[in-house]
Formats: sequence, structure tokens, C-alpha cells
Amino acid sequence: MTHGYGAVLVRGTSVGDGASGQHLLDSAVEALNRNDLSRAQQLFEHLRLLYPRSAAPLIGLAQIALRQKQYSKAEAYLLQAVGHEPTLPETWKSLVLLYNERQDRARLRWALEMWRTVEPNNPQAVALLLALYEQTGDTQAYRKPRAAWERLNPNVPLPQLKMQTRIRPEDLPRLIQQNPNSPELRKAYVAVLFQRKQYRQAIPHLERLMRLQPKESSHAYHLAYCWVQLGEFERARMAILEARRRGEPRARSARLLAFVLLQLDRPAEALPELEWLYQCEW
Repeated sequence: MTHGYGAVLVRGTSVGDGASGQHLLDSAVEALNRNDLSRAQQLFEHLRLLYPRSAAPLIGLAQIALRQKQYSKAEAYLLQAVGHEPTLPETWKSLVLLYNERQDRARLRWALEMWRTVEPNNPQAVALLLALYEQTGDTQAYRKPRAAWERLNPNVPLPQLKMQTRIRPEDLPRLIQQNPNSPELRKAYVAVLFQRKQYRQAIPHLERLMRLQPKESSHAYHLAYCWVQLGEFERARMAILEARRRGEPRARSARLLAFVLLQLDRPAEALPELEWLYQCEW
């Protein structure tokens, strides 16, 4: 499937930092258009250092890798871009180009449907998606993917913790000291600490709960959330994996795990979680 796929430029993106940043981006794009890949890579790398949360330099670096047939490298850059600016159409266009060249029909469909989700009135996205459905015989598939964007929302999901007790919050520390092995008291206090956004203080209580209730998966999941809020993404990853080992459903943990893996610059590991979120029925 090649008809209709053209080069994706990053001129439509921005780095959001005034004229100087935009001038640097324009210079990088011009070098890419001249096929001066060495100069373009130098400029995009410079932009990446200056604007680490911008998708634009990552899309540019992916375009260079794509021209050099370095597909895994291009995919890694683009999935990082999705993590930074998931509603940017240029990222999904570039993924469409990548998966089309790689002849990966399943992921091509995913990228096309996401492009159409973030840019529903783009005639090229619609036409290419229809052509793909026709080729695969899926004539009933032309529909707006249900809640596709919601499933890829990069925001960290907030655990819903509620106090299941009428004990006053200020009395909980004293009662925990008197009853250190009471899961109910500790869970109630963790809920209080979450409401106060005191995540570091919640960690020892969640770790104790994990020992007190080794078959309960939610404590490890909530521990992962604490580590995310503190910027400790590797610890968060380990906590999510422990939660899954204890039986935490993928439906609850996939989005948080994908977020963490993207923060750790491990997009290849995040991709299965993102695809699962997109494909599952909620």
C-alpha cells in the first residue's frame, strides 16, 4: 500500500519558545528538505536539548532515520513524540509512513486510525484508512474509533482512594502506632495522604500493606503512583510489575505502565501497552 503516502514535514509543528526556537526549527526542516541529513540531524539534536518536551525535534530525527531505513530507531523517536504531544497529527503521519514502508499492516491501521482520531476531517487520513479497510476486506470498520484518544491520554490516572472509616484523620497516626498490623487503619491513612498529595509519606505505609496483604495487588499499584509523582520512574515501573505479579488487571495498569515507560525513554516496551489500550473495549 503505497499510493497517497508522501513525505511528512515537521513545519507544522512548533517548539513553543518564540522566534529563535522557530527559526532553528525552520532551518532544520530546510536542511531535511535539501536532504542534508547531517546538518538536519545536528539541528534537530540541538533542538532536542533545548526543548526536551517538544515532539518537533523527535519527529525530525525520525524522518532522518526513516530515510536511512533505520526503522526501529525511527519508531523509538516517534513513540517518544507521542508521549510528549499525543494529539499532534504529524507524529501519527510519520508513524503511518514508517509502518507502510515496513509493511506492518496491523500497526499501519493503528497509526491511521489514531491520525484520523486527532485530525478527523483530514481527507488524506480518511481516504488512506478507507483504502486499507478495503484491502483487508473490513468494509464495516469505517467508524470513529471509540474513545481512542481517551485510551491514549498521557495523564497519569489518579487512584480512587476513599476512607472507609469514621475515625478522624488526625487520630490515625496514633492508632496505627497502637495497631501497627491493622490494614484498615493504614489504608485509611494512605487515602488521607493521597488527598493531601503527601505521596512520600504514603510510601512506607503502602510497603507495610504489601507485606501485610501479599495477595492484594492495589497496594503495589498505588505505590507505583507515588513513585511517579516523585519522578522515580524506574521504581514506579518495578512497582507496577509487582502489582501485575499479584494480579493487578491490565485494564487498570496499562496506562500507568505506558506512561512510565515513555518517561524512561523505553518506547518499544510501551508500544504493546499503548496498542492494548487502543484495541480493548472499555
